[in-house]
Amino acid sequence: MMRDTEFYDPDREPFQEEEPEIVGPDIWQRLSKVMVALIFLCTVAAALRVFVPEIERRNQLERQEQRFEKLRVEKTMHVAQLQKEYDLLKNDREYLEIIARDRLDLMRDGETIIRLDRSLDDKAPAAKGK
Repeated sequence: MMRDTEFYDPDREPFQEEEPEIVGPDIWQRLSKVMVALIFLCTVAAALRVFVPEIERRNQLERQEQRFEKLRVEKTMHVAQLQKEYDLLKNDREYLEIIARDRLDLMRDGETIIRLDRSLDDKAPAAKGK
């Protein structure tokens, strides 16, 4: 049996398929990878656009909460001070007498009152610094 020489290739085994030469990735494979990267970047950008303003708003609310907490503590301390003063005025006659004499600018016989004006004391260091 003789084979036709035109179709006969001695290096080729029967029923063996030829493998195509792979020079480099096909252009479509490259474009597909680029497209996947672009979709990923767009998804990240969209997520940042949605969440960054919310994160800033949350931080702003936390700072505001801290200011209000500080104010609440100050007011609580002020209320405690006023409550203490109220109890002293209501129950301690000696304290009531001292406060009344101080506000009415009265004094007992033989008593010497020395007043320091705090507003002048506060302005003096500022004047020295100029």
